[in-house]
Amino acid sequence: SAIASSPVTTASNAEQVKVYLGSVLQATVAVTNGNFSFTPAQALADDLYNYTAVAIDAAGNVSQI
Repeated sequence: SAIASSPVTTASNAEQVKVYLGSVLQATVAVTNGNFSFTPAQALADDLYNYTAVAIDAAGNVSQI
């Protein structure tokens, strides 16, 4: 299955990242040392998938990544 990983550079002090497939929340993952990783729960068939992510800091501020 696919793995997506990205440094969190657009939100200082991000604590978590919410990952969406379209408008459906797929996971909420922790940020460690400014990085996060996400692995889909199920294997993906060969196709194009549009994942988006938002970073959330301790104060609840949300930033698109």
